[in-house]
Amino acid sequence: MSDAGLTQWLSNLADRTPAPGGGALACALAAQATALFAMVARYSKGPRFGHALIERLDRDQARLMQLAADDQTAFEALNKALRRTKNDPDRHETLLPLSRAASVPPMTAFEDTLDLAQTFLAVANYTNKNLATDTLMVADIYASALRSLTLNVLINLNDDDDGSFASEMRGRLAHGDETLKLLTSFADDFGRPT
Repeated sequence: MSDAGLTQWLSNLADRTPAPGGGALACALAAQATALFAMVARYSKGPRFGHALIERLDRDQARLMQLAADDQTAFEALNKALRRTKNDPDRHETLLPLSRAASVPPMTAFEDTLDLAQTFLAVANYTNKNLATDTLMVADIYASALRSLTLNVLINLNDDDDGSFASEMRGRLAHGDETLKLLTSFADDFGRPT
C-alpha cells in the first residue's frame, strides 16, 4: 500500500475484496493525522517544535503506512484460511494463530498512535494559531484512528478462548482510554472563549 498512489489505494479499498479493509484504513488514518501534525509542527515556532519532533513524525508516519500494509497481508492470510478450513474439524486451532497475527498490526499501530496523540496533546496549545483548524483535525483524526484500531484488534480476538492473549491485548487497549477522552475534550473545547 505504501507504494500505491492514494487514488489507487482508495479504489482497492472500495473493491469487493476483504483487504485492504478497516484495519489498513485505521492505520492509514493514524498516518494521515501524523502527517498533518508534522505540517502543523513545521509551521509552529518554539523549542517544542524542533527538528527532533519533525523527524520523529515523518518516521512514524511512514511506519504507520507500513503497518497498514502489514495489516492487509495478515488479514489476507486469515481470510484464505477462513475459506480453506470451512469444513475442517480443526478449524479453530488453525485460525487462532492467524487471528492473533492479524491483531498485531492494528495493536502496534494503536500503541504508536497513542504515543503520538500524547505528544500532540502536550504541544497542541502552542501550535501556530493560523493552523487552528489543522490542529483540531489532528485531534479528531487521532481519536478516530484510536477508536478504529481498537475495533480491529477486538474483532480479531473474537474467537480467542485462551484468556491470556486476549486479556493482555484488551489491557493494552485500555491504556488509551484517558488519551481518547483528552483528545475528545480538546476537540470539543477548541475555539471556545475562555
